[in-house]
Amino acid sequence: AKFVAGNRAEERLPAVTDISELNSNDHSATDHSMSYFLRKNSGVGQSIVTVIPKNAAWQDFNPSIGFTTQLSSDDTIVLRCNSVKGGGLQRMFCIETATITGPVYDSWPPDTPFYKTYCEDIDTSADDKACQTILKKLAQKLFRGPVSDAEMQRFYKLSMKAFAQDQSIFSGLQAGIRGMLCSPKFLFKQEGEFESLDDYAIAARMSYFLWNSLPDEILFELAKQGKLKDAKVRRDQTLRMLHDERTDRFIRDYVHQWLDLKKLEIVEPDLSIFTVDEFDLVRNQIKEEPVEFFRELLSSNLSLLNFIDSDFVMITEELNYIYRIEGHPVASPSKRPGASKISPKDYRPKEITSEFSKVVLSKKDRFRGGLLSQAGFMLMTTNNGEYTNPFYRGAWVLKSFYGDHLETPDDLEISALSPPTKTESIKETIDAHRAETSCNICHKKMDPLGIALENFDVLGRWRNQYTDVSNYAPKSNTKGERFPVDARTVHMDGRAFEGPQGLKSILMEDKEKFFKTFLENMLSYAMARELNFPDRGHIEQLYKQSAKANFRLRDILLEIVSSDYFSRR
Repeated sequence: AKFVAGNRAEERLPAVTDISELNSNDHSATDHSMSYFLRKNSGVGQSIVTVIPKNAAWQDFNPSIGFTTQLSSDDTIVLRCNSVKGGGLQRMFCIETATITGPVYDSWPPDTPFYKTYCEDIDTSADDKACQTILKKLAQKLFRGPVSDAEMQRFYKLSMKAFAQDQSIFSGLQAGIRGMLCSPKFLFKQEGEFESLDDYAIAARMSYFLWNSLPDEILFELAKQGKLKDAKVRRDQTLRMLHDERTDRFIRDYVHQWLDLKKLEIVEPDLSIFTVDEFDLVRNQIKEEPVEFFRELLSSNLSLLNFIDSDFVMITEELNYIYRIEGHPVASPSKRPGASKISPKDYRPKEITSEFSKVVLSKKDRFRGGLLSQAGFMLMTTNNGEYTNPFYRGAWVLKSFYGDHLETPDDLEISALSPPTKTESIKETIDAHRAETSCNICHKKMDPLGIALENFDVLGRWRNQYTDVSNYAPKSNTKGERFPVDARTVHMDGRAFEGPQGLKSILMEDKEKFFKTFLENMLSYAMARELNFPDRGHIEQLYKQSAKANFRLRDILLEIVSSDYFSRR
């Protein structure tokens, strides 16, 4: 390869060109060794480039073998190819593999739950037999049920082999645990070969549903006693588990899957709409808002109808910078710490620690209730944060509330939604997509649902006029004047409605479809599998039982876990 030096002497920002593969049997007399040194990160103000001090303690190593070193938390590895000089083609190296082992504890023994539970009473001078007792105890947790001595023999052998090499009980434990973590019994939940689950499988299904983790000692003991096939016992345990902090895993995981929140990791508003300082104020808050809203419905056992429309919101003063709800504090943006520096370590958003609170809405702010107006959903259903997109918003409503996952034919070419300036209005832009019959099949379903949300801008702020003249002003608007938002539309079945409140009215009329969509999603999540044709009866049964309780969220979870089908494959 050809070496191209950095543009400043104190910086190593090399590049290589004309790369070609050399014959591995070509042994040159030239020294092709490499060196490394560990640079301590200097903290605030540290340059983004790699600055090499003149007294750097370089350590040579053979690149065909590599090197091993111990790292501290503030170390950066800097590499140098000793034979590389400025100029023409020459031999260079690439990094093939790098392995980092950790964590490294500041003191021993470590203050961790695992060590305290399984290793605190270890005698380091003990022989390899001491490993077996610990491995057997741990295996019952990892495999979520009883483990026979015959099953443990393979893991005992791994432990004995490692112990024999360096006479360390910790090495023996590492080898045995590593083997168990690679076992299919750990990687896959074992539900047996029969239709009815055994008590240990029921315990695992309950814990992975509500905690996204393995069963605790109470569930294990109830399984050992054969009591988890009793619906009342499962119901009582569900109530206990929902009060445990591990329920947070269920809430977050379910909300992210149901509402497709992963898109918020990659979308940010255009800087002309919302500055970096403004978005720093809410970038994490908009991800948390739907989670906290779900949490409130669960803890207060409220009806699913609140997802469509509610008389309250769960917000912080930072989120109120967007919503401007009367009577609630509004935070102000500020510069990032270290904003004058170029170090990525220091140029980070300020940590927001405000807690969410329940705010009852006045009549003026009533349109803010439910999920539809939340900033996160408005942002992730835009054209890369530049302008609103009724297609995306309508498709999200259709999927989340109606359970209609639109599928695009493989042979259908779809052009992206252009800014409304390409036509006379945003509705004409949409109509251009609907001209083709194959396109209209989907667009007649989703477009009206998205048009009704046009009063919300990219971040969910209310607008009566399009303020982004560059993207929204019609071509005939030569003076740069704003023009009004038109959120009037017609449902595919002929029902006329207007704006977010009109859309909520439509969803309320179609609430049975939403209830069934939600119940199907939740039941599929609880069973950890896709639902199939025989599950239709279970869904109908769950619907009838939930209707008796006005579709309250916590009651739905209790009904699922205490049902007969929850204890079956």
